[in-house]
Amino acid sequence: MFGTFLWESGSTAQPVSAATGLVPDAVRTDLPVALDGTVFDIEQMGNRIIVAGSFTQVRPTPGAEPIDQAYIYAYDINTGAFDAGFTPTVDREIEQIVPAPDGSGLYLVGAFNTIDGTRIRKTARLNQDGSLDVGFKANGDAKATAVAISPDGSRLFVGGKFTTVAGQPRAGLVELDAATGAVASDFTIGISGPIGVGGG
Repeated sequence: MFGTFLWESGSTAQPVSAATGLVPDAVRTDLPVALDGTVFDIEQMGNRIIVAGSFTQVRPTPGAEPIDQAYIYAYDINTGAFDAGFTPTVDREIEQIVPAPDGSGLYLVGAFNTIDGTRIRKTARLNQDGSLDVGFKANGDAKATAVAISPDGSRLFVGGKFTTVAGQPRAGLVELDAATGAVASDFTIGISGPIGVGGG
């Protein structure tokens, strides 16, 4: 079974990073779980835990009927409750996510071509509530597999199998303006040949 979990220490649920001992007292079992596919990444954004991957169905609570929620979902870090207000519609898998340092949004990369019915290819930014940030545009021509952001939140770095981003030649690695998705003109590494598993 694929899914996520938090540790419990005594009666107070805690994130894994906050566990006080090397081995916790118990595993928390009341969290939403992905029922198929694979979880590729888990990140925290405020009180939300965001889960991303290749899954298409989620069980929101133990014993509940599965729901169709593909590739991304969220739950509350304190209560474990599935966040029904954070349900973007993504058409293909998400490889990696990273929150903005100020908590204002979330960047995602993967094989997707649309979010909430809007064409946005391989790299996107969601607002804090999970809606698509339509002001951020950085369409790539092939799957993006990795993403990182500068500490000040201004520069976004994306890696993957693409050769162009926003129509500009960028093979395997690109720097983007984190607010707009504009391709940085002075960051041209010139990678050639595969550098990861399967050329990723």
